[in-house]
Amino acid sequence: MEKTVTASAFARNFGRYRDEAATGEIVTVTIRGRVIGGFLSARQLEEYRRLKRRDREGAAAQAPAAAEPRHGTGQERGAAALLVARKLNAGRRRAIAPADLTAALRSGKPAKALRAHLGGFFEEIPIELVHDTILEEGLDYDRLVGLAGELGIAGETVDWLEEMAGDSLAASA
Repeated sequence: MEKTVTASAFARNFGRYRDEAATGEIVTVTIRGRVIGGFLSARQLEEYRRLKRRDREGAAAQAPAAAEPRHGTGQERGAAALLVARKLNAGRRRAIAPADLTAALRSGKPAKALRAHLGGFFEEIPIELVHDTILEEGLDYDRLVGLAGELGIAGETVDWLEEMAGDSLAASA
């Protein structure tokens, strides 16, 4: 079961929600209708961690073996784009190759056939993976912000990209 409460109600009634979480109920916490977090039982948290660990291990096993190193970090060039392409292709009729995704993101011009994938890049992919893709592929923050604007997309990832585009250190990375 799941319950949704405001942050102020959660703070006022923490003991109650702690007890409910202990019985297996997930408590989702919102501010102005936007989910900001959740409260889980220790068992649910351990299950979440186990699943995250399994996802990371699976992603590492699927990464290409022979690729160009990324900025001396030991990470492989193209690994993030490959993972992003796989995530974006799930549930879509048309698949996109990692190289085509990277080229479309680099160009800043949304090809009609790729609009769903490009929109998914900004709306579905976690910021950490977006960041890895940008670094590995040498993408431009300003160009990505422009592409999101052309696609009519706003949200947390676009806000982060705008912040990064304004950061002189990030823009030179």
